[in-house]
Amino acid sequence: MRLLASSILFILAIANVSALSSKDAQQCQTSAKNSVQTLCLPADIDCALALKSVANCLKLCTQGPSQSDSYILNCAKTNCTTSNLSVQSWVSKFISCLHLGKLSLSFLLLALFAIVF
Repeated sequence: MRLLASSILFILAIANVSALSSKDAQQCQTSAKNSVQTLCLPADIDCALALKSVANCLKLCTQGPSQSDSYILNCAKTNCTTSNLSVQSWVSKFISCLHLGKLSLSFLLLALFAIVF
């Protein structure tokens, strides 16, 4: 789980956040970093399964009929939900962070999927 968290943080760190001021970008990354580190306990299999399920959904969103950022964001917000509250909360924060920075979602979501699997 720590490898997953480290990998996601690495992706967020190298993402293009030019649309945000440095302060906003740092706050967004810090929030995501803190959330990921406490997302799932090592023995919490339900949490890990929920995270994998969301990753599958995000992958499907990036492979949809339109690869535009707005389509991917809408697909992720609409379809990528889980009953696991901690995972859903993190996904919402992650999507909001990406939306604010207008990042390349297809790259980031595919990278997230690759890391999870």
